[in-house]
Amino acid sequence: MKMRDLFVLPAICRALALTLRGCGEGKQEKAEAEAKAKAEAEAKAKAEAEEKAKLTFSEDGKTITGVKAAGIESIVIPNGVTSIGDGAFANCWYLTSVTIPDSVTSIGRSAFSCCEKLTSVAIGNGVTSIGKNAFSGCEALTSVTIPDSVTSIGDDAFENCLSLTSVAIGNGVTSIGDYAFAWCKKLTSVAIGNGVTSIGESAFSGCSKLTSVTIPAKFTDEDVKKWEVPSNCKIIRK
Repeated sequence: MKMRDLFVLPAICRALALTLRGCGEGKQEKAEAEAKAKAEAEAKAKAEAEEKAKLTFSEDGKTITGVKAAGIESIVIPNGVTSIGDGAFANCWYLTSVTIPDSVTSIGRSAFSCCEKLTSVAIGNGVTSIGKNAFSGCEALTSVTIPDSVTSIGDDAFENCLSLTSVAIGNGVTSIGDYAFAWCKKLTSVAIGNGVTSIGESAFSGCSKLTSVTIPAKFTDEDVKKWEVPSNCKIIRK
């Protein structure tokens, strides 16, 4: 063995050891990442199963038809649900918050009516229609953001939401029904997008604190009169 080999071999051994150790660390990191992802997926599946256990469904599992206990306090609607049926959560007096995923396309008639403690609603970007009386009588609801995906807001949809102070109506909305926001006594301002072509009669009846409504220029003074906004309400056309 030559003298230089006495120096080269240990260096090769050290390099090989470092390589093997690096491979071992890489495999360990990969295993840890996979274990973490698996744990997160299992936790998510468990949470969704717990939410589903609170509800009743149509045969295909796509529509929520009701709840199993009227004392339900909060709900995250599982992904894959496409509609919230008529009266599904009506009279759930203890319900305070609802999260609606993008998979939901329609909220049925009286779906959340008279949920008196409901303060928070997150409407997913897949919803296209909000049915008649959908949130009527939700006395604790303070604000609502209606996404651009929604095209129609039904009659009486938010009637008697006594704590509602602000409403953001998405640009996709084309029609707002009769009495849609009637008797929202704390409602102060509303901005209506340019896509709206019809607003029903008495849409803002009884909204005594309404100070301003922003509307597309195409609506006439006669239209505004039918909505029954307060006489001192400022109408802003854009």
